[in-house]
Amino acid sequence: MFNKGSEDLYFKLSSIIKNDLMLDQALTHKSYAKEHKCKNNQRLEFLGDAVLELAISNLVFKKFKDFDEGRMSMMRSKLVDENGLYRAAGRIGLPDLIKLGKSEIKTGGRQKKSIIADCFEAVVGAIYLAAGFDKTEKILHNIFDPLAVTIASLKDPKTRLQELSQKLWKTVPEYKIIGVKGPEHKPVYTARVKISDMSSEASGENIKTAEENAAGLLLDLIKNEI
Repeated sequence: MFNKGSEDLYFKLSSIIKNDLMLDQALTHKSYAKEHKCKNNQRLEFLGDAVLELAISNLVFKKFKDFDEGRMSMMRSKLVDENGLYRAAGRIGLPDLIKLGKSEIKTGGRQKKSIIADCFEAVVGAIYLAAGFDKTEKILHNIFDPLAVTIASLKDPKTRLQELSQKLWKTVPEYKIIGVKGPEHKPVYTARVKISDMSSEASGENIKTAEENAAGLLLDLIKNEI
């Protein structure tokens, strides 16, 4: 069913969770559940999201002792947003384990960041239920520590955009939240950033991420224009 690397990961997860039904549920996307009349991973995803928030907050707080609240929030946001979870899932080979419906497989579901990130959260929820917070936190720190180090060494898009804007136009970017959608426990924000007559819009799971994503798009636009 799986390649060797996937079999190893499944065995490791089984040894932690020790409940095949719970593990299978954590790996089951709603498209597969609909086809096979079984439970999907959305409830576990909800729980895992909260566990991740606390565990990664702890990691950032302990590891980056010179960061103020704003920088800690930005770091945590980058680690637990869709892109961060996608990278973390990829590091451990999780995408190959996700159970997808036939239609979702045909449309490239195994490469979709949203599906992979949601499944990662569900697996975290299952680990937490089986092993408790301390062990879950230790596992998460092992996965996210190198990602945190890499992110900390890079300037965020908002900083780079501001530096470029001041250099070229002697002004700073203007940000505005133009929409909020999604469930109450997991809203998606849309931000617009504008410099002179140029602007871009992007979404994210919080205001900071939305603004950073919009800044990244505008940076690309400016680089193509100059």
